Amino acid sequence: MKQVFSILLILFSVNIFAQSIDSTQKVNNIVVTDINAMGQIGISYEKCIIKLKRFSYFAHLGCKSSFDAPYSLGLELGLRGFTGKRKSHFEFGYQYCNFELKNNYSSRNHILSQKQVLVGYRFQNFYKKGIMFNIGLAGTFFKVWDDDYATTDFLPLPYVGVGYCF
Repeated sequence: MKQVFSILLILFSVNIFAQSIDSTQKVNNIVVTDINAMGQIGISYEKCIIKLKRFSYFAHLGCKSSFDAPYSLGLELGLRGFTGKRKSHFEFGYQYCNFELKNNYSSRNHILSQKQVLVGYRFQNFYKKGIMFNIGLAGTFFKVWDDDYATTDFLPLPYVGVGYCF
């Protein structure tokens, strides 16, 4: 919990003071589908919560499934920030995802917890409705609860996504 609070504190403290609100930004909602190198595909909704002249912050809510475990479903929550001019933006953020993995070999299911720190590039026009594209790297901390024990791991996972802004 301390990690989540620390990361959110860092994200909110990045040059937020002394900035003016950007009232010309028209895009406040984004629907995105993305895939990462671990074979997880997801669909998510992003809503603008803070608009500043140089930064925008979006709340992120979505669900994911995995190609390895097709009957698994995960809920994803996060915060993403963007900075840049015109259509090219630096993307950064934090998200948390919790999966229940269906196990075909026993009656018990496994729980997979992911914490991700995102850094990437986003091609999006915040002033017009339309298509967006993003690509980046997600530093992912895994924790898997098995029948009798929990294991942890870290993987840098590349991701790519495409969506629609409105």
